[in-house]
Amino acid sequence: MTKGQKALVWTLSIAVGGVATYFIYKAIKCKINPAKCTPEGEETLLDSAIEKTKEVVTGESYASTPFKSKAEGDAFRAWINDTYPDYAREIDLDRAGKFNNSYIKKAFAKYGEQYLALSRKPKAFGLVDIQTNLGNNYIADVSKPDRIYVKSKIRDRFKTVFFNNGRVHLNDEGSSSDPSRLYAPIKGNWYEGGKKIKIDGGGTYLNSSVIKNLNDIVSAEKTYR
Repeated sequence: MTKGQKALVWTLSIAVGGVATYFIYKAIKCKINPAKCTPEGEETLLDSAIEKTKEVVTGESYASTPFKSKAEGDAFRAWINDTYPDYAREIDLDRAGKFNNSYIKKAFAKYGEQYLALSRKPKAFGLVDIQTNLGNNYIADVSKPDRIYVKSKIRDRFKTVFFNNGRVHLNDEGSSSDPSRLYAPIKGNWYEGGKKIKIDGGGTYLNSSVIKNLNDIVSAEKTYR
């Protein structure tokens, strides 16, 4: 059922009989006497009536999503649109909207586990600690659920990314004076919120500041390509 068919909900309620009619009645009663109504999240009783009617008409019923806010729902909606654009168009899922209606429920039933797996962070690590230990002079890009980018270049050349699987990559992105990539990538593992970093085949760096570790690593570990 498309969004345009919401306008036909009254006609459809007759077709599906007493179940849909009951929910429509509750919605109207709520509109007349709002004091007796308790909206759940951002869904009004009228929205719920529409959803219930659609479930009866289409025979499709999906479990609620785990999202608690519009921001959480929109993040999932955007991910579906970016990752599975054909599917998003197929089910008419907008990039923004309600976080627990039939459209997002349907998408979550199909791809929810995959989406949640991206955001699960192993307890042995913890990307949030990286943000804390970066200090005030550096900004983290957290646009991806499974990694954090250090926006500022280290030693004016290296961009760093911390993955939630415990890996860290420092990649030479060039400098303002020399944009070419002169140095090989540096890779290793990070621990304790970045306060400990062990480079593959190289040294172990222990500082309370993530940035101090990264600067020391670039100074000691960079090699020409």
